[in-house]
Amino acid sequence: MSEEFIGLIPIFVLLARKTHYDLRAILSIGVGSAIIGAAFSPFNPFGSMLAMKVAQLDPSVEVVYRMIFFVLAVATWITFHARFGKLKVADGSSVEIKKVAISTQHRIILAMTLFGIGLMVWGVAVQGWDYNQMGVMFFVIGFFCGLIGGLGLNGTARTFSAGFSEMIFAGVIIGLAQAIFLILDQGKAIDPIIYALLQPLETLPNQVASVGLFIAQALIHIPVPSTSGQAVLTMPLVTPLTDLLGMSREIAVLTYQYSATLMDMMTPTNGTILAILAAANIKFNNWVAYIWKSWLLIMGIGLLSVIIALFSIS
Repeated sequence: MSEEFIGLIPIFVLLARKTHYDLRAILSIGVGSAIIGAAFSPFNPFGSMLAMKVAQLDPSVEVVYRMIFFVLAVATWITFHARFGKLKVADGSSVEIKKVAISTQHRIILAMTLFGIGLMVWGVAVQGWDYNQMGVMFFVIGFFCGLIGGLGLNGTARTFSAGFSEMIFAGVIIGLAQAIFLILDQGKAIDPIIYALLQPLETLPNQVASVGLFIAQALIHIPVPSTSGQAVLTMPLVTPLTDLLGMSREIAVLTYQYSATLMDMMTPTNGTILAILAAANIKFNNWVAYIWKSWLLIMGIGLLSVIIALFSIS
């Protein structure tokens, strides 16, 4: 889950002003942690589990090993930005957050929201929901929340319209990013790019080849911004390559899931991160200038996991 963070941007802005943190640090701790969780999770249905299915691996294998690096990566990331994200000089935009009483209406609305999040997780993981089903579910919950909150039919409709108007620009950004992939895909450029990156690795020693796979998967994610799409495209090629080199198929999965998913924070073809930055009024180059050191640190942890697995997983 990352698109859902777009709706939380006003809360992140408020939190940054209240705590005197750089807004980019708050986004890193919130959105960045979600991306790192997806990259290192042994149970991500769109990443690791899909890749393991294509590679014909048991998802329960090496779960403890993966969880160790999951905890290490998330803890390192949050600690880094909590430590270095504080503004050296307060910008004077602090805001006072007043305590308010939570009414019965508020409790019902919060309960419906939590129910919706749980229902979405079940729907995606068990029923294979796509964005259409998730969108309908949130629309229905939002509609009833408006009625429960006393907005009425007209007030609920006006509130929906106001929310749509705030997200139009973010939606355009996502569409433009997706257009880059469509142009490359319809132009039959994706397959040659993948082949050109993977073919030279066949003659390299295992240690060098594993690093090469890691870098290749990261580069492939620029023209292929979908992690699930990249798994379907690359794993049928990478899996026999690791077999040919005498490496465990776990290496094929790890090099894909770490590098590809972590690239979501840095690639300009990822519409979600562009939409989040647009909603927060942060330029992409300013985001990269802030994030690159910590991003390289986490990429290093992922590469360390691959190298250790190369010698310890048969």
